[in-house]
Amino acid sequence: MTKTYSIETQWLENYGETTWKSKGGETYKVTVPDGRYAQNHAVALAAQEFIINELGVEYVISIEERDTGWMPSDDEPDEEYGNHKDRWLKIITADRKEVN
Repeated sequence: MTKTYSIETQWLENYGETTWKSKGGETYKVTVPDGRYAQNHAVALAAQEFIINELGVEYVISIEERDTGWMPSDDEPDEEYGNHKDRWLKIITADRKEVN
């Protein structure tokens, strides 16, 4: 038995008090064995992907339990943007067989 979570992250860069700011993030779909600490396990696996990146610090902003077949487009009313989000989705499994 497994559990699947969507994990949203966000990063923010500030280039000084009078210059522009940049914001972005990622969506991870993480599937782990079911258990008492399944959510912690999912966050730890996703963190391996984003904890060190070229942009600085990336923060987890949401974690939701999902059906195994969930894709970001399921929650997006704009079909084109939903397809865009699906293409950029990072999928991680506990056995590390599927990482993109």
